Amino acid sequence: MVVGYEDHNLWIVDDRLAFFSYFNSDKKMKAQIANPANPLDRPDISVFDVSLGFQNTDLSQPITIIEFKRPKRDDYTLEKNPITQVRRYVEDMRKSGEAIKYDGTPLRQIADTTPFVCHIIADVTATLRTVMKALGPFHQKVGSGTWYRWDDAFNIFIEISSFKDVLDSAKTRNKAFFEKIGLM
Repeated sequence: MVVGYEDHNLWIVDDRLAFFSYFNSDKKMKAQIANPANPLDRPDISVFDVSLGFQNTDLSQPITIIEFKRPKRDDYTLEKNPITQVRRYVEDMRKSGEAIKYDGTPLRQIADTTPFVCHIIADVTATLRTVMKALGPFHQKVGSGTWYRWDDAFNIFIEISSFKDVLDSAKTRNKAFFEKIGLM
């Protein structure tokens, strides 16, 4: 879906998302990429461009995936967890080599070297901590409950934040702006 920057609030997750204009929300892989290996997989949100009026075909521009998990979920395993899930999405997108628009026309190329930024919005429960330790190392951002990792094996930056941490971070980053316009 093509949307204007004033029509979404994904900047709450990452300020850079305010500059994107093409999103897929809860769409099957077969509607997002050419020839997917897992056509029925369904990332919560995937973002393929950085345009706002500019066509950018640079393969070094990252693709963003946002995956949401139910609050307080505490049943993750090494086989079923959001880290493995976003890795699978990335592998499928890279193998495909091409993101497509809603009508099937090409949107952008996806190379083996195309970087990905994966935001996992989930409470860091005991079972998720166990998975993070096994698939890590993950590092905790100072003063927050957010964890991050550059995954060399997959060329992915993964950030795991609770819903509360995402909102607290957005409020902190934008405090002066909110005060200026009278929202705080």
